[in-house]
Amino acid sequence: MIRFQALCCLVLAATLCSLNAATVPSGHGWAQARSGSALDSGNKGASGLGSVAGTFLRSGDTVTFSLPAVSEQTLFLEGYRIEVPSGGQDRLEINVEMLTPGADLALFARFGQDVEVVDGNPIADYFVDNTPAGEQLVITPGSTPALQPGVYYIGLGLITTGTPVQARITAKVSGGPPVEPFGARLTNGVTAAISIPSIQSPTVVAEGGLGYRIDVPDGASRLRIDAQLDNPDADLQLLVRYGFDVQLFPNGLPLADQVSPGLGPSQTGSVTLNTLPPITGVTYWIGLGLQSIATTFEGTIVASFDVAGQPPPPIELSTASLNFNSETGVDPAGQEFTVRNAGDGTLDYLISADQDWVELDTTADSSSGEVDPVDVSINTAGLGGGMHLATITVTRGDGSEPVEIRVCLVLGGEGPPVIGLTISELIFDVVDGTGAGVRAFTLTNTGGTFMGEIEIRDDLAGLTATIPVTLNVFTLPPPQPAATVEQLTFEAAAGGALPAPQLFSVANSGAGELNYVITTSEPWLMVDPDSGSVFSAVDSVELDTITATVNPIGLTDGIHQAQILIAEMAKGDEGPAVVDVTLTVIGDLTRFISIDGVVNGATFAGPELEGHASAPGSIISIFGDNMVSFAEAAASIPLPTELGGVRIEFDDGVNDPAKAALFVAIRGGDFDPPLGFDQINAQMPWELDTSSGFVTATVFTGEKVASPPRLVPVAEASPGLFTFQFGGGLAAIQNFKLSEEDDVIHLSIAQP
Repeated sequence: MIRFQALCCLVLAATLCSLNAATVPSGHGWAQARSGSALDSGNKGASGLGSVAGTFLRSGDTVTFSLPAVSEQTLFLEGYRIEVPSGGQDRLEINVEMLTPGADLALFARFGQDVEVVDGNPIADYFVDNTPAGEQLVITPGSTPALQPGVYYIGLGLITTGTPVQARITAKVSGGPPVEPFGARLTNGVTAAISIPSIQSPTVVAEGGLGYRIDVPDGASRLRIDAQLDNPDADLQLLVRYGFDVQLFPNGLPLADQVSPGLGPSQTGSVTLNTLPPITGVTYWIGLGLQSIATTFEGTIVASFDVAGQPPPPIELSTASLNFNSETGVDPAGQEFTVRNAGDGTLDYLISADQDWVELDTTADSSSGEVDPVDVSINTAGLGGGMHLATITVTRGDGSEPVEIRVCLVLGGEGPPVIGLTISELIFDVVDGTGAGVRAFTLTNTGGTFMGEIEIRDDLAGLTATIPVTLNVFTLPPPQPAATVEQLTFEAAAGGALPAPQLFSVANSGAGELNYVITTSEPWLMVDPDSGSVFSAVDSVELDTITATVNPIGLTDGIHQAQILIAEMAKGDEGPAVVDVTLTVIGDLTRFISIDGVVNGATFAGPELEGHASAPGSIISIFGDNMVSFAEAAASIPLPTELGGVRIEFDDGVNDPAKAALFVAIRGGDFDPPLGFDQINAQMPWELDTSSGFVTATVFTGEKVASPPRLVPVAEASPGLFTFQFGGGLAAIQNFKLSEEDDVIHLSIAQP
C-alpha cells in the first residue's frame, strides 16, 4: 500500500457522459443515500470508499453487500456500475438475490451517469421491482433505451424499513467477443493514449476503461512505465500494483505496491528484481493519480519489460572524465560529453551529479543509436581554492547499469599576480639564410592569475607583434583520502545467493602522492584491494577502483551496519574518509508490510496528516501483502502477541524489540473475490521510544524474520474516535444498547 502523499480526499474515477434520463414511476417518494458511505460489501472495492463514484463489477462475478436499516424507502446511489464494451454485445443482465428473508429491494439502472432522486422520484433509464426474493433486469438492443457500449450505473432501492438487509448482485455482459476485465491492456513497448475527462477533486484513475494493465512474463527483470500528459501544469503520479487493480482503503488512501516520486506532467515508475515486492510474472495494474482539477487530460503511456537473457541496451559515453581549471570565484568554460545507445532498441537513460556545483542541461532522455550531447557547466559560488571532485552518473531509466564520469575542478588561490623573469633581455645572432635562433626563458607568477602578452617590436620598420600569455598559480592542499560514494546498500535473502559486489573509487582530494590503507568495521564486509596509492595534480586525477563485498552467512535476519575507513598510511586512523554500508538480511520474501501501511486504527489516517502518526499504546491497523497465514481473532484478555501464524515486532533502536498485542488477523485471500491485501489490527507496544520520530515494524513467523523491516513514523499521541458502525456514524463512546434485531437503542446520558 502506498500512501499517495500529494492527494487527499481521493475518489476512484468513473467514465462520465451526460444523457437524458427518464423519470421512473415509484408510487411513493424516495429518499436517497450515498452508497460510498452506507454500502458495506464483501468486495473491497465497494466498502466505505468515501466519495467513490460507483464500484465497477466484473462481468459474471457475484458480490455480497449489505444495506443499513432505513426509516423510509431509500435509493442508494453511487453503488455499482458495469461497462459494456463495444463489439456486438447483445445482453446486459443484472440480478439481485435477497439474503434477508422478507426484505424487498427495487433495482434501477442508468446509462452514462448515476441514478438520482429529484423531488422524491428516481431518475433512471430502467427499473424493476417484481418479487421480494430478488430482482432481474435485462437490457438488450430491443430495450428502450437500447443497449449500447458504455458504463451502466446501478441504483439499489431499499423498500423494507427498520432492518438491515443483505443481498448478492451479479452483472453479466454476453454476446460479441469475450469481455475483457476492466482496464486497458498495454502491449510491451507500444505507446497508448491517455484520455481522461475533467475531474472535480483529486482522483486516482484505476478502474474502468481509464485504467491500464500489462502482462509481464516469467523471467522478466525490469518493468518500466512512462506516462506523459500534454498539459504542462498537470500534476500526475503513477501507482503500480501486481495481481490486483489499484484500490482505495476506506479512508480514501490508495493501495499500491509502487509509486512514482513527486508530481508533474511526466512520470516514470519501475519494478525490478531489487524492488519490494520484486518483479514477478503476473499482470501489473497501473493507476493514474491526478491532482489537477477542472481540466481534461490527454497524453500517452507506455510500459515495457526486459526478460532475463535479453541484454539491455548498453550505455556508451564519449569520455570517462572531465577536468576544469579556473581562478577561485570564476566559473570555467563549460564542457560537453555524449550519450549513445550502443545496442538495439531504445535506451531510456537518466543523468545525475552528486555535487550541486555540477550543472547539467538535461537529466533524462532516450537514444535509439543517435549521439545525444550533454552540456556540463560549473558553478564555483561558495567553493574555496583547491581540488573538488564530483561524479556524473548515467543509468538506464530504472536506475540500473550505472556508468560514471569523474569530474575534477581545480580552483586557483587568491592574491595579486607577482611576475618573475629569469632573464632581462633576449639577444639573437642569426646568419642570413640559416633559420631562426632559439632562446629560452622562464616566466613565473607567485600569486593569483597573470594574463599578459609578449610583444615583439621592430622599431626601424615600425612593426609590432604580440603573443598572449596566461599563467595560473594554484594553491593545493596536502594529500587527503576521498571516496566517490558516501553509502553502499546491500540486500541478501537468508540462505540465498551472495549479493553482487559493488564498486567505488578512492581519490586524492589534495595534491601529490597519497598512499592509503582501507579497513572495515565488521568482518562480514570486505574490500579489494585494501591499500594502494593515487596521484593528484592540477591537470589529472588518478582513481583506484575498489570492490566491496558482503557475506551474510551466519548473520541474523534484519539490518546490519558497518563502515569502510580509508586513511593515509602515514597518518593511520587520523581523518579517514568513511563509506557507510547497510546490509539487510531478509528471510521469507513473500511477506510484506506495505509502505505507509501502519495507520491509526480509528481513522485509518496516516502520518502525512498532522497528529495521525502511530503512537505507543494506540490501536493501529497494519496492511500488507501475504502477511497472514490464516484468519484468526483474539479469544481472551490479555491479548496474544501471535495470531494467524505471525507476530509483529517494533524496534525503536533504543530498547529491545517489542511485540505488538493483536486483536485480529484478516487474510484477504479468504474473501470472494479476494481483497488483495491482508490486515492486522493491533496495539502498538507502550514501551517504544518516540524521540527519533520513527520505529521499524517486522513480521515474524515463529523465530524467523518473514518480512523486510518497514519504517513507521511515530508520535507521542495519535487521537482517534472509533464508530459503532463501519464507515461512520455513532462514536463508540455513546450510551446505547442493541435490540434483538440489532437496532441501536439510545439511552439517556448521565448528567454530572
